[in-house]
Amino acid sequence: MTTPENAPKVSTPASAGPAHVNWFDRLSERQMTLLVIMVGLLLYIPFAGSYGLWDPWETHYSEVARR
Repeated sequence: MTTPENAPKVSTPASAGPAHVNWFDRLSERQMTLLVIMVGLLLYIPFAGSYGLWDPWETHYSEVARR
């Protein structure tokens, strides 16, 4: 039986980490939060005001559905 004292030693190379590090991993939590907010604003602002929050024909559609 092998015990921890006489277990075979396994050497690992100095660069045991992944060869390619994703650039998202280099961002801090604050930077990632700002990135998500900026992307959201870039998607929202160009289309802001192009549609209403309430459709003026909504009452008409509800009456048609009732019949």
